[in-house]
Parts: sequence; C-alpha cells; structure tokens
Amino acid sequence: MFNLAFRNVFRNRWRFILSAFVVAVTSFLLVYATAQISGVSNTLAKGMSDTLTGHIQIKPKSAPIDFFENPSSRRLELISAEDLDRIMKTLLVVEGIEAVTPRIRFGSDIGDDERSVPALVMAVDPAHEGLVVPDLGKLLGPLSDSGSALISKYLADKLKKGKGEEVVVLTHTSKDTVNAGLYRIAGFAEAPVLIDEFMNSLFIVDINSARKILYMSDGATEMAIRLKPGYETQIKRVIADIESHLSQPQRDYLAVYSYTDVAKSVGNISGIATGIGIIQVGVIMLVMLVIILIVTKMGLYERRVEIGTLISIGMTRGRLVSLFMSEVTIKVLIGYGVGLIFALLFLQGIRENGGVKAQTQVEQYLYGGKIMYPIVDSERILFGFLLVMFAAVLTTAATCWKASGEEVVQLLTGKK
Repeated sequence: MFNLAFRNVFRNRWRFILSAFVVAVTSFLLVYATAQISGVSNTLAKGMSDTLTGHIQIKPKSAPIDFFENPSSRRLELISAEDLDRIMKTLLVVEGIEAVTPRIRFGSDIGDDERSVPALVMAVDPAHEGLVVPDLGKLLGPLSDSGSALISKYLADKLKKGKGEEVVVLTHTSKDTVNAGLYRIAGFAEAPVLIDEFMNSLFIVDINSARKILYMSDGATEMAIRLKPGYETQIKRVIADIESHLSQPQRDYLAVYSYTDVAKSVGNISGIATGIGIIQVGVIMLVMLVIILIVTKMGLYERRVEIGTLISIGMTRGRLVSLFMSEVTIKVLIGYGVGLIFALLFLQGIRENGGVKAQTQVEQYLYGGKIMYPIVDSERILFGFLLVMFAAVLTTAATCWKASGEEVVQLLTGKK
C-alpha cells in the first residue's frame, strides 16, 4: 500500500509540487510564529534580568514586590549593614550564584526650585552593579564620581537640563524631614528593551550619595543577585537554597524573589505578546486547513476515474482511504521538512543580522522589546508538525471517504 502511495505521489508532478508547496509555506510560517513566541518571552525575561532586577532579589517583606512600584523614601525598611555583610558571606556558598550587589531604591522629586518631577531613584554600587545587570554596567562608568548621576533623556528634556548641568534630588527621609542632594548629570540612561515607560522616570546615582541624603550610614533596601550561565532554568532550586541559608530568626523579615515575581507589569506584556503569537498560529492553521481542503478536493475530483477503477477491481473503501492518507502523509513529510529547513535558515539569518528590530512602539509591544531574537523551540515545532499532519490527514480522509461512496459508474465516467 505504501509503495503504491509513493508511486502515486510522484506520478503527477504538478499536483505533488502544489501540495508540498502549501505544506512547506505552512510549516515555514508555523516555525517562525512559534520561534517568535519563544523569542518574545526570552526578550522580556532577559530585559528584566539584564537591565533592571538581576535574576534574584532579597528585600524586606514590607517592600513592594513589583520593581515598577515607587516606595516612599520616608518609609524605607532597610537591610542593615551587619546583615548585608553576613548575607554576602552566606551567598558565597550557594551553588550557582555569580554576583551580588546591594541597592537603595526610593521615590523622589528631582529638578530644582522652579521645576521638579517625580522619579524613581536607584542607587547602586558601580563596582558591582555591572556584574549583576550587564546593560546597566555599560552606563555606570561616570558614577565613579560620587557627585554624578544618570538621568533619562525624557526627564532631562522635561527639566530642560543637559549633560554636565546640575539637578537637585528632594527626598523625605526616615526622620520625616526633607533633604536635598545636588548632582551633576553625567549621562543619559536608555533601555534596550520594552521598559521605556519605566526608564523615563529612572534616576541613577551611586549608593553612597543616596545614603547621605537619606541620613543612612550604611545598609540597603535590597540585594540583587545574578546566576551563573546555565542556572537560570534552576532558579527555583537556587531560591530554595538561599531561603534555607536565610532561615535564621533574625532574618525572618527578609524575602527572596525571582525576576518573574518582581515583573508583574512586564508579565502582562508577555501574556499579551504570547496571546498574539497564539492567534497567529491559529490563523495559520485555519488558512492551511482551508487551502489543503481545496487542494485535496481538486485533486480527488481530477482522480475520480482512478478512484472508480480501484473500486471496480476490488479495493475496499477503507483501503482506498488508507491509500490516499498514505499519499498525503508522504506529501506532508516532504513539504514540512522543506519548510522547516528554509525556516531554520531564515531564523539563523535573522539572528546573525542582529535580530528583529522594532521600529515603532507598537512593534516593541509585539516583539517584547526593541530587538527580538527568535528562538527555535523543538517541542513547538513537533507540535506544529503534528497539527499539520492531523489536519491534512483528517481533511483527506473525510473528502476521500465521501468521494469513494459514490456510484462506480459515475466515478468511471467522471460525472459528478
């Protein structure tokens, strides 16, 4: 049966090319759509860990979980300097941790006496922050001077301030007083991923300068951790190890979060982007089903005499359907394989040429960032293949079953 089906597939060259082409185009689009879904999720996750949070954070339980929330500077709960030192030593024995850095994060007003705007101030240790969030590490060179600061281009334009000019940070301290710090703009912070709205309000200073205006001698509001390459997929196990080391009673005020916990806002965007990708896959499958249905009906209509001849020499209805299902299986295998090869080559070309670059804000939402690198997902490719195969075989079986139920005389004469 399979040998007969194999001969039939290549007997009509143009019919085979048309069928294989339809499946190849479908598989190409499916592989790209699934790679885009994986790419969007990876872009968002990488953007959070490389630009904002690090992989893991340790902070007081009273602190906001979501990184995008602005905590009040007058109600900061701190990790004491003593605890910071002990925790740093503790973390060194946890498998998979690559780097740790303390941070101070608080909401404030920046500008001057005439104009000021609310902003999230993130105070970091330039020597260690770049090890935890590499994208920020590229920006922090000017912060070696304790009087310098990085400001978003949006805030600089709003305040009519340029590089080298001075700005004032006004903050409510833990003593319910207002204090001010004077900073010189050393550069502008820009986000390489879809967090522009957040980065627009970001003001980065070195950690010692923040401590001065908050009347702090030492300590931090949080600790950021980066994992060694390959441990990102084991983040839950690493968190469990950290929690076991922090289980001492004097540290029960602390909590451990992963970037997936502190990125609810980005998580919503990820859900939207993934949903759009799933809709794309659904539309592709629907179009593929319709096209295969049309091509199959046309092919079977042209082969009515062949169907009648096979029935007249004793081929049962079930064997006839099996024959045509074997044929379409061969076509799908060849077509999907060709489409898969072209899709993989196309995706490799995209990655080698710097990814998919979003030109507009809408595209940034669709791709999860300014640059999206599609990621080949073997499980989704296999799932897509099974969907294509199921749809093609089901369509062929239903159409062939109906055609083979007609009168033999009508089939042999080619009449409908």
